[in-house]
Amino acid sequence: MPPLSVSERDEFLQQPGILCRIATIRPDGAPHVTPIWFICEDNAIYIPPRAEPSWLAHLRVDPRVALTIDDQLAPYRKVTVEGAVELLYDTGDDDAWRERYRRIACRYVPAEGAEYYVQETIDQPRALLR
Repeated sequence: MPPLSVSERDEFLQQPGILCRIATIRPDGAPHVTPIWFICEDNAIYIPPRAEPSWLAHLRVDPRVALTIDDQLAPYRKVTVEGAVELLYDTGDDDAWRERYRRIACRYVPAEGAEYYVQETIDQPRALLR
């Protein structure tokens, strides 16, 4: 499969329902991979972890990650990223970026249920990573 062009990549990253898999590094050096919701905006990937996942704790110690975003069906497109995450908002600062979270929810929950989902999970603080 040939590499995606920039426009093909950007179009692919806007498709709803596709998960991102984030690989972090455990304290013992072992890898840890988790599927997570994401959104691509402003030429960056944004990820909204809840407060309790172990992989968020891993990133607080070592911000290096690898991301894979891929199709499960043909034509099997994929985007991979390696680098370091930036913690834009820590858990508890959710109100500062709630509109972006609504847009993320709309990628995974049907439009009529996205606001309900946001309101039903508003008591579960999230961070925002880029």
